[in-house]
Amino acid sequence: MSNTDNGISNLIKDFKSNPLLPLELPNIIKKLHTDEASVLDFKSDYSRDPLLCSYIIDLAWQKARNKDNAPFSAEHGMSSIGIDGAREFLGSLNNKHLANKNDTPLADEIKFLMSSSLLAAQIAKNLLGESPKANSVYWASLTHQFPELLLWHLKPRPMWRIQYRQLKLPKKLPLFEQAKLGFDVNQWRVAVANEWHMCELNKITYSKQPPFSRTE
Repeated sequence: MSNTDNGISNLIKDFKSNPLLPLELPNIIKKLHTDEASVLDFKSDYSRDPLLCSYIIDLAWQKARNKDNAPFSAEHGMSSIGIDGAREFLGSLNNKHLANKNDTPLADEIKFLMSSSLLAAQIAKNLLGESPKANSVYWASLTHQFPELLLWHLKPRPMWRIQYRQLKLPKKLPLFEQAKLGFDVNQWRVAVANEWHMCELNKITYSKQPPFSRTE
């Protein structure tokens, strides 16, 4: 394993031991533990939360018997894991939160990425209207910045420098990212997409150049 791969792998392990929590986790857990709780009760929670959506899709993929037909949307994922699966998983997230005593509020950069992800998903949904692709594009747009959410949680100081460099001097940006993180952000996106079983549409977009130039 190369130093880059090893660095990415270790950072993923760090995140899993101290994950970002859905904003409404305490309220969601209260809902889950009511006798009348149903999958439909949580649609407003997971359909508007990029973190929760990504976690549910990954969990459902792990439990899917037919990987070729694994869920690409949180809606499908939630129906696959059911209330009991959601209780178990979100309860374990909450336990990690309590064990780490992580009461630090979400950084503004993370909140911005979450809100911009939701906006992008809603715009995609409005543009596609009744198209058969609307549902898949909505969930892919909502989760598209999930890898960056993780990086801002794990490496805020290097990410600030990378963001400034991206705005002021985008030339040779991957080399700058490599110097600050030990890998470039595109390598991170691909690794996260594979680790969390993100949909093919996400993986395809990660393999392409972003709107600004990352080349000389």
